Amino acid sequence: ENPTNSDFLGFLGFAERRSSQKTEDFQDPVSFHWTRHHKKKRRVIWAPLFDRWIWKYKDLDQITFKFITFSKEVNHKAFKEGKHIWNYPNYFLWLHNKNKLFTLFKEEIGAIKSGVWNSDLDVNKYIPNTFNFHNETEFEDFKKNYAHIPYWMAKISNVDMGKGVRPIINASEILEEQEEDGIYYDQMQEYIHPFLLGGRKFFMRSFILQACSNPLVLLEFPGYSIRAVRDYTLDHFEDDFKNHVLKMGHLLEDPLYDPKKHQVLAITEDMIAGFQKEHGISPEEYQEKIGKPIRNMIKHLFMNLKEKYPMKYGEIHLYALDYVVDEQFTPKILEVNTGPAFPHPLNPAEWVEKYERMNHDSIDMILDIHMTRTKKEAWEYLKNYEERIPKGFNMIFNEADEKYRMWEKNLKAGKKSQEIK
Repeated sequence: ENPTNSDFLGFLGFAERRSSQKTEDFQDPVSFHWTRHHKKKRRVIWAPLFDRWIWKYKDLDQITFKFITFSKEVNHKAFKEGKHIWNYPNYFLWLHNKNKLFTLFKEEIGAIKSGVWNSDLDVNKYIPNTFNFHNETEFEDFKKNYAHIPYWMAKISNVDMGKGVRPIINASEILEEQEEDGIYYDQMQEYIHPFLLGGRKFFMRSFILQACSNPLVLLEFPGYSIRAVRDYTLDHFEDDFKNHVLKMGHLLEDPLYDPKKHQVLAITEDMIAGFQKEHGISPEEYQEKIGKPIRNMIKHLFMNLKEKYPMKYGEIHLYALDYVVDEQFTPKILEVNTGPAFPHPLNPAEWVEKYERMNHDSIDMILDIHMTRTKKEAWEYLKNYEERIPKGFNMIFNEADEKYRMWEKNLKAGKKSQEIK
C-alpha cells in the first residue's frame, strides 16, 4: 500500500528463496524483508524488523515471524544515536547467553540482600538453582553441595532450540566427563518439577518489546504455551528428551502425536481458562502469581542492564521470555530468547491474526516513536504513553513516565545510602 503520509517514501520489500535450507520435510522456505525509508530526514530503517517465513512441514502450512537482523548488517561503530533504528543492542549477548543471563539475576539477588537495591522482589523465587561451570566457585559449590541431588538439566549456555540440553539424574556422571574431557555442558540447572494441565507438562512464553531505549519503554505481549504429547512421568527421565525439553519439532515427530487429540500449542488466554477449569485458579490469581512476577523480573533485569550499558535512542528489540510453572504454581525463568519464533497450530487462523497484529502493532509503535522525533521530543511524547498502547500489550516500564522514574529512583535509593556510608 502507498503510505498517505508525505514524509514517507514507502516500503521496500523483497523475497529471498533459501534453497540451501530445503529438506525432505521443509520445502522452499521464503523470507520476506521490509525496510522503510523516511523522506524528511533521509533516515533509513535499514534492519529487517521482522522476517516472515512460510514453508511446508509435511502437509502443514507453517508461518513464522521473527524480529531478526544479520551480523553482516550490524556495524556498531557506524550507529549514530537518533539517525538509525536497529534491533541489535550492545547488551544483546547478556540476554542471549544463559550463563550471562543468570549472572544478572544473581547480581540482583546480591544487590537486594545487601541493601544496594531497595526492593522486596524475591528474585531467587523465580529462577531455578543454576550453576555456571566456567565460574570455579560455582563449579566447586555444585560438586560439594548439590551433585548428590537427583534430576538436573545440563546445558550449553549459548545454544538454542534445545540442542544443548541433556536431562540427567546422577550429576556425578557428567562431572566425571567434564573433568576428563573438558567443559562441554557449561551450565547445570535444577530440573523443575512442573505444574500439570491435563496430566501433561508445559512451558510458557511471553513476548517483551523494547519499543524505545532512551527513554526505556518495555511492554509485554502474552504469548503461548507448548504442551507435551505424553502424560508426565519421571520414568526413563534421561531418555525421554521430548517430554522434558519441549520443542515443537520434536513433539510433532512423536509417534503418539495425534492432531485431533493433542493440543500441543495454546495461546496464553486459553491456558488461563484451562487453569480455572481444571484447578480453580482465577484469571486474577494467575496475574498475581504469574503475570505480575514475570513483569517485575523483566523490569529488574533491565534496570541491571541500564547500569552496565548506556541505552541509546534508536535501539529496539523483541524478546521472548520462556518459563515453566512449578508444582506450587510459581513461574521459573529458563531463558530469554533473542530471536523468537511464532509457531502456529494445525488450524492457524487465530494465531496468524494474533501475531500479525502483535508484529504490526510493534512496528507501528517503534516507527511512531522514532521516525520524526528527536530523543528530546520522544521523551516528551512518551510521558503518558500507557494510555495509547495497542490492545493486548501490558506496560512493564516507561522511563518517560514520572511514576516509573520514581519507582527506579526508589529502587536505587539504597545504592546512594551505601555510597554515602
